[in-house]
Amino acid sequence: MKVLRLWLLVVFVAMPLGSIAKDFGTDFSRGSSQMKVPHRHNTTAEAATRADGVLTMTVHAGMHGASSDQKNGKERAEYGVRLNDKDVVVRQSFRVRAVSGFPTKTRTMIAQIKFSDTPRGTGSPPVAVYMSESGAAKCNGYGSGQAKADHRRLKGVKLDDGQWHDVMMEVVLSDTNGTCRVFVDGRKVIEQTGLDTHQNGKELMARIGLYRDAMATTQVVQFDDWKVSSSR
Repeated sequence: MKVLRLWLLVVFVAMPLGSIAKDFGTDFSRGSSQMKVPHRHNTTAEAATRADGVLTMTVHAGMHGASSDQKNGKERAEYGVRLNDKDVVVRQSFRVRAVSGFPTKTRTMIAQIKFSDTPRGTGSPPVAVYMSESGAAKCNGYGSGQAKADHRRLKGVKLDDGQWHDVMMEVVLSDTNGTCRVFVDGRKVIEQTGLDTHQNGKELMARIGLYRDAMATTQVVQFDDWKVSSSR
């Protein structure tokens, strides 16, 4: 039985493709017009299947979602939900399970919150979660003199163990007082405050799926109970 925490409950509203969401939620029992492919080439159409209320993403070698992926040695298949770029607090939660292709030391991101079309040097997301190396979380700041991204391997839990795990990630967007935090199975695994978390890009999105450094291995990851919210 799926366990739903009250503070994660949101209302599902079907809206046209590309519309801006405030509160979004799906258990993948059906599709949603708010789910958008956030890269130019639709590798997601090949990678994604839905069955029994679960989204399965299967990524093979050569799945170049963005035009620059082949040149830069990246592969991806993702879904995103577009948010109001004037909002400040963004939360994303989901359940996730590794099916095959793990463990691996090759970088494999499974979720992020970020802007598109960012200025040079600010493309890395302010908050992200990885399944590589049994799981890791990242907080990122862009201010002058701030430390580089805080990338932490998870302790006490392995995201690649074939079990379902609950993930919640949050970012407060600010030029001077931003916050980033990630929880896994109800336990806080990373938190950073006082950051410049604003990328000054064009389109704010919460994303799930696989974004990885190129590899020969096929990876399969399942997602469920995806929820996104944003507010000022």
